[in-house]
Amino acid sequence: MLKNFILGLFLVSTFNSSAQLQRLEELGQKMLQNTEASERAGAQILFTILLDSLMLEPSFFEKDLQEVKSLSAITSPDRELRLFTWNEPQEDGTYNFYGRVLFNPKKAKTNKVIKLKEKKQELARIKTKKLNDQEWFGAIYYQLIQKSHKRNIYYILLGWNGNTALSNIKLIDVLQVSKNGQQVSFGAPIFTGNQTLSRVIFEYSEKASMSLKFQDNGSRIVFDHLSPINTNMKDQFEFYSPDFTYDSYNWKKGKWIFNKNIDARNDGLNAGDERKKPEKGLQPK
Repeated sequence: MLKNFILGLFLVSTFNSSAQLQRLEELGQKMLQNTEASERAGAQILFTILLDSLMLEPSFFEKDLQEVKSLSAITSPDRELRLFTWNEPQEDGTYNFYGRVLFNPKKAKTNKVIKLKEKKQELARIKTKKLNDQEWFGAIYYQLIQKSHKRNIYYILLGWNGNTALSNIKLIDVLQVSKNGQQVSFGAPIFTGNQTLSRVIFEYSEKASMSLKFQDNGSRIVFDHLSPINTNMKDQFEFYSPDFTYDSYNWKKGKWIFNKNIDARNDGLNAGDERKKPEKGLQPK
């Protein structure tokens, strides 16, 4: 293991850009698919070292990373930042999540990177909490839109979290950057309904697939309504699945307004890769 670690450091400094991305994907696939936990963990370490080194290059913000399928990379519409997330499957059916926020060096005047540290937390508590970069609720983000209200800029994130061997999670979260540009936070009390939430979490059966996506140029978020397969299983979310009705959040005056049982028959919710099961934990982009 130590030999591989040292070799990885050497590769970081000697590969050209194309070869580095190829090496990054090789490590990523090993991290996701190797049957040995120690090999996955080792690959994750080298993956992180290589990715962090690449982020030091000013041109990396604009780099096309489609060939690195083990990494989710999404850029904000204002091109202020780029968000990278990846995960490592664990033996018990859970996942460890990792993330980086890279600020545009042309605007930030430097290669500024914020490392996100995952903190496992009780789901019910974090729905109303604002979290910093050291208590991040880990996820693979697959869509990002930008909303503004008064002087606040919200980066709205749709993501996936493998949760446990029995259930998955999809979520709507909010990323904000501090006024001085030095810190990021997650969550904002802008989701209204029966309760005002800072983020929205959907937990459902590992055997099911749930659609959650932006529509109409980001003016609304449409998603499957989840129900237990049996009324006796209420709040046992490993038995929840889509019931073929749909709900939404609509953006209005700085808030996401909840709308129940919408007509989404023509919205294509049954098509596209969001219905696919995540491959070894990485949500399709």
